Parts: sequence; structure tokens; C-alpha cells
Amino acid sequence: MTYTYVAAPVLTTLAPTQGPTSGGNSLTLTGTHFSRATKVLVGTLPMGFVIVSDSHIVADAPAGAVGPVDVTVIGPGGTSAPQSYTRVSAPGI
Repeated sequence: MTYTYVAAPVLTTLAPTQGPTSGGNSLTLTGTHFSRATKVLVGTLPMGFVIVSDSHIVADAPAGAVGPVDVTVIGPGGTSAPQSYTRVSAPGI
């Protein structure tokens, strides 16, 4: 039996770093070892995502409460260190 080491995803940047509580905006994640990503999470919620390349993922932010939340990428090699994404409320009138 052969064992193959698979590196954990490394999330280095997230853009934008904030968005509306209603969600729906696209997030661009950059890093390494994304080609085998199985999940992208914002907090504990999974996001829909597309792997563009081994270093680029585009994900759709889900709705949620105001405040910061961690974004992570999960693959067979493990889970990336988080990057912070902050949900902000719409301005009042």
C-alpha cells in the first residue's frame, strides 16, 4: 500500500474582507493547494465555491449576523488557517 502526502490548503488572502449581512457577494480566495478543496466555510456554514486554479477559489458569501467570522478552506490534507470576513449592516436612514 502506498501513502501519498497531501498538503493542507493555505489561505493567504480574502477579498473583499467585508460584505452585507444579506450575503450573496462573491469572495476571491487566494493561496495554495486549492485544487483538492472539498469545502469552503464561513464560520461553520458551507459556501458554494468554484476552484479556478490551485491558488484561486471564488465563493459565494452566505447571509449571517453582523460581525467578524472566519473563512477556511478544507481539503484532504487538512484545514487552512482562517482569514477574517466581517458582515456589516446596511446604513440607516
